[in-house]
Amino acid sequence: CYATKRFGELVVEGRLIHDDDPVMDWQIKNYLVKDVPGNNILPTKNGQHKNDGIMASLIALSRATAKDQTGPSRYESEGLISV
Repeated sequence: CYATKRFGELVVEGRLIHDDDPVMDWQIKNYLVKDVPGNNILPTKNGQHKNDGIMASLIALSRATAKDQTGPSRYESEGLISV
């Protein structure tokens, strides 16, 4: 997945900015990737340690870099809905 690869590059390059949040720093240290067939990698974690913030960041990066977006965001055209 592009987002997983790009996220790893940002970590290695020291370009991931998280305002020195200790929880995110801890989760980054627990972040691992697993090689899978087809020249892909999957995010995984180190043992039972949490990585929810990393997974949320991967989803956000994936959506932010999606190339298939056409037109305005649904939120721009319909507004936010709260329940």
